[in-house]
Amino acid sequence: MVTNSNDRLKSYLVEGQLLEEFVLDHVKDLLNCLRDANVTIRWLNLHAHSVSPAYNKIINNAKDTQKIIGLLLDLSKFEFTLKKMLTNIVTQKAKIWEDDANKCEWYMNEISEYFAGNRKWGQNITDEQFASWFANVVEVIKGLDYKSSTKTGRKI
Repeated sequence: MVTNSNDRLKSYLVEGQLLEEFVLDHVKDLLNCLRDANVTIRWLNLHAHSVSPAYNKIINNAKDTQKIIGLLLDLSKFEFTLKKMLTNIVTQKAKIWEDDANKCEWYMNEISEYFAGNRKWGQNITDEQFASWFANVVEVIKGLDYKSSTKTGRKI
């Protein structure tokens, strides 16, 4: 139990592993690992002080204090690193949203201009319906708000 939790934590604590992109892609797995390690420590502490002497003896003989201390140290390092990373992501959320929205608007405008016949990217294709549609997409992107994620998700 302790060894399994500690091995999972150490696999994430490798230098360069917990980058923003990795954390965003694997946040569920990271939080499950964190929860499992905390549950392991809590379970061992609660059951080590059981009322039943026989059960208490079994638990105390099975637990290795050095492994538990190692798990506590790795868990605290993991929690600190993960908290710092998630705090950083949340504080930059508005800036990231704005940058990505501006990029999307620019690309949609470029595509709209292409179909309107104002841009030369190889073949000259003019399609007013596509130009109008992409111009409308630009307006929809401008109207999206990251603070209301449910409404934004429906619009996308």
